[in-house]
Amino acid sequence: MPPDVRFATETAEGVTLVRFDHRATRNALDRARRASFVELLREVDADPGVRVVVITGTDPAFTSGVDAKQLLEPSYEPLPVDPATALRSLSTPTIAAVNGACVSGGLEIALACSLIVASERATFADTHAVLGLTPGWGLSVGLPAAIGPWRARQLSLTGQPIDAETAHRWGLVNEVVSHESVVARARELAAAIARLDPRSVAHAERLYRDGHEAVYGPARMCRTRRRARRSRVGRRSAASRTHQTWMVACSSADQIIFIKLDKFRSEGGALVLDFREPESVTSLRAQLRALIAEHIPHGFLGAFTANPEDFALTEAFSRELGRRNLLTAAWPREFGGACADVWEQTAVREEMWAAHEPRGAQYMGVNWVGPAIMRYGTPEQQARHLPAIAVGEVVWCQGFSEPGAGSDLPALRTRATKVDGGWSITGQKVWTSYARMAQWCFLLARTGAPGERKAGITVFLLEMDQPGVEVRPIPAMLGEHHLNEVYFDNAWVPDDEVLGEVGAGWDIVTEVLGYERIGIARYARSERLLREAPHALGERWHDLPGSLRERWAAALVRARQARLLAYRLVGDEAANLSPLSAAAYRIVVTTLDQEAAEVLMEMLGHRAVCATEASSFFEREVEDHWRYSQSATVASGTLEMNKQTIAKSLERA
Repeated sequence: MPPDVRFATETAEGVTLVRFDHRATRNALDRARRASFVELLREVDADPGVRVVVITGTDPAFTSGVDAKQLLEPSYEPLPVDPATALRSLSTPTIAAVNGACVSGGLEIALACSLIVASERATFADTHAVLGLTPGWGLSVGLPAAIGPWRARQLSLTGQPIDAETAHRWGLVNEVVSHESVVARARELAAAIARLDPRSVAHAERLYRDGHEAVYGPARMCRTRRRARRSRVGRRSAASRTHQTWMVACSSADQIIFIKLDKFRSEGGALVLDFREPESVTSLRAQLRALIAEHIPHGFLGAFTANPEDFALTEAFSRELGRRNLLTAAWPREFGGACADVWEQTAVREEMWAAHEPRGAQYMGVNWVGPAIMRYGTPEQQARHLPAIAVGEVVWCQGFSEPGAGSDLPALRTRATKVDGGWSITGQKVWTSYARMAQWCFLLARTGAPGERKAGITVFLLEMDQPGVEVRPIPAMLGEHHLNEVYFDNAWVPDDEVLGEVGAGWDIVTEVLGYERIGIARYARSERLLREAPHALGERWHDLPGSLRERWAAALVRARQARLLAYRLVGDEAANLSPLSAAAYRIVVTTLDQEAAEVLMEMLGHRAVCATEASSFFEREVEDHWRYSQSATVASGTLEMNKQTIAKSLERA
């Protein structure tokens, strides 16, 4: 057996410690390591001096499970005996000292042990479903037996990790101890067991294991879509074979992100993940950056300032994008788009947000107002509104929140009364961004009785420049135009500007809110600012405390995790974006905004807090980013409401 697949072991006083020791792969178990582990267990079982086995991992993971990439290889063959079955076959008790991430195959190994002691940093996850696998090694029996069928389903169907305290509360682990003492505590328990009569111990083990004698087969692929180009003779070429599956990206013991990667590629006879962007996306990024450099002056911090020239600049830039079919690149051609794929549209989102959104307020019309009109609008509404959005000639605002109806949006009270030829709107909206510059409002109003809540809401496309519409700015640290109140006093909407069916607006707004939450690539600006920090600080970078640089590195990792999570959701957009996914993404990117802002502000200190026009551009950027990030966990649904959405979705799962 090659030395790199062996395991660190030590035996003392009848207790053998086995350590998964492959830090570079987060202790992942490829086929060779699984075979080595099974062989090692046989050797331990044959040693009469071994009374108890303790299994742990090298920090920061217990084990991240099977190397899923190997399961895709055509030549892959499962082992005759899997590690969990080998563990259950031992004549000696086993204790899992879970020191970090315990994922899928790692969870199967832990469940095959007699006891589980968890570090406070431990996390547990079953990623089989999101990886496209059916669970093997007895997990489908062992997990429900440990925590009950409902919680087992929650873990398996969502793939979301739970922390050590939750695992203990659910009955998955026996004890939770400090990270430093997890192995010592496992050894202490092992020593106590080792002092008992071995016949009594063996009998007790058999009694508990008899209830788990189900079929324990190897994991197998159950949902891998394979796509390939055909050769001239109509046979699939091995070099062109691509696969689509889910993989796991872990950055620390308490951070697990699942990402969808479009393909593997063959390199030197091995399958490797293909992270490369398509050439069309790379080319588009270069084009966008050149346009920004040409049309947007250095020092630009967004359209929403006290200087009207900043807004005028973004309007001109949006029209330039419109002329090049780049403002609505992913839209169909008949609506003014270029039929670009979702990845090209994602590149547009990222490049724009990283550069302080030189499209100004246009992203609202581009990202969700226009798509909502495409999906629910009449041909007349599409012809009236979509071309103007596509060329950057119109600004939309959003009339959703009200006093008393923010997070609880179905409680809105703005009233739409049917009159001859249309509707009369009366009520108030609050926190309405861009209302002073908008020509149109995507408005929610009540057409049913107040008690109907969601069933009595209708979407109206309301023209802002009319009697009966009054906009009042709300001063805020965010800057100009971000917050406004809008009052409607018998404002007019004709019948042909009702979007969808009367009373069916909640279905529309539910979809709209999902795309609003993922339509902004917030991570792109956070990542850019974090990457630029060492260069911007120069020699001062080396004087920063080591702990602050560690926080900077952690924030940068989380920014890249957020990017990968966004890519997963982008891949799902064409199918159906669930409220759970949109809410989870919103939590990740808004908390990232605040984390990055805090780290950068601490690095710059008073230079950012007291930033003026005379300060460096980076210092002004950080100060602007910090101010804007403070509202991130409130806007578009509070952090608490997004968590509630996730909880309700999991409850229904």
